[in-house]
Amino acid sequence: GWCWGYTYQEYKLIGQTEECEINNVCLRSQDIVGADGRYVSPINLENQCESNHIVIFTDGDPNDINLPDHNFSACGGSGKSDSYDCQVAISQYLNSESNYIGRSIKTYNVGLFMGDNRSEMEKVSTDGEKGTYTAETSEALANAFLKVFDLIDEDSRSLSAPGVAVNQLNRFEHLDQLYYAVIQPASSSFWEGNLKRYRLSGDNVTDVSGNNAIDAETGYFKETAEIWWSEEADGPDATRGGARQANDDGH
Repeated sequence: GWCWGYTYQEYKLIGQTEECEINNVCLRSQDIVGADGRYVSPINLENQCESNHIVIFTDGDPNDINLPDHNFSACGGSGKSDSYDCQVAISQYLNSESNYIGRSIKTYNVGLFMGDNRSEMEKVSTDGEKGTYTAETSEALANAFLKVFDLIDEDSRSLSAPGVAVNQLNRFEHLDQLYYAVIQPASSSFWEGNLKRYRLSGDNVTDVSGNNAIDAETGYFKETAEIWWSEEADGPDATRGGARQANDDGH
C-alpha cells in the first residue's frame, strides 16, 4: 500500500491527506491498519502455546530512510536515522516481554544480493549468525527460507495437557505431581519426546527446587527449570532430563 512514494503509515506520520491516485491506493484494510493508524498484529494472544516470529526479506542494503526526523518509540525515542540501528532497536524491543503484547517475537533475516552486509543483518537477527541467511540465486533463496522455517520449527515446542497423580489411599484427593508429555517437532518423520515431572504449588508450576518453571514471556518452560530425574537444568529441551534421563540412568 503506497501513495505518492509513502506507505499509509508514513502518510499518517507526516500528516498528509489520504488522497491517492488509482494506481497508488493507500492501505486501509482494517485487518492490517487499525482506525488509529497502528499496525494490527496477527498474533493470537489467546493461543500462546505457539511461538512468535518475524522473517525479514530484503533485496538489497538499505540506503535512504528519507523520512522526517521523528522520535520512534520502538527505536528508543532517540530519532535514529540509520536503518540498521533502528532495525536492531526494534528487534531487541520485540524480543522482550516489555513489548506492547508482552510476548517475545524472534526476528530472522534473509537477504538477496547483500554483498558484504551480512554482519549488519546478523545484528538485527535475534539469534545472530544462526538466524541470518544470504542468497545470490533463486535456489539459494529457497534454501535460505527452508532453513529459517526449520529453525522456527525447532523453536516451537508441543506438549499435552498435564497428568495429575491421584492419591491411591484417598481417591478424593490428588497429589501435587504434574506430568507433561513434551514433543520437539522436527523436519524429519521422527520427533523427539519425553515425559517430564513438575510440581503444582498453588497456582504455579514449579521445578524440583521450588522455582516457578514457566517463562511468562514464552508460556513454556524456562531454560533454567530443573525437573525430577534430571542432573541439571533442562528447560524446554525435550531431549534432556525427564523420563529419558531416568531410563538412561537405569531407574
